[in-house]
Amino acid sequence: MECWNFFNDLKSNIVGQYADCRSYRLLCEIQGYNLIKDLESEQDIVNILFMADTIKKNLLTYFLALLQYLLRN
Repeated sequence: MECWNFFNDLKSNIVGQYADCRSYRLLCEIQGYNLIKDLESEQDIVNILFMADTIKKNLLTYFLALLQYLLRN
């Protein structure tokens, strides 16, 4: 039977999303949190910025649209 480690699986998934999603990484960095460096133990899980994938995927588009609107007005 394969040994399952929840923390390592969660960390792998979250760090992958952090590395691949520019807008999610930016939000984390604004809060001073670097998931690649700062997710070292189970106690660090409480600091993870959780959000739905659909929000992460569209966040940059929404942000750029808002920025363009603000620059025009």
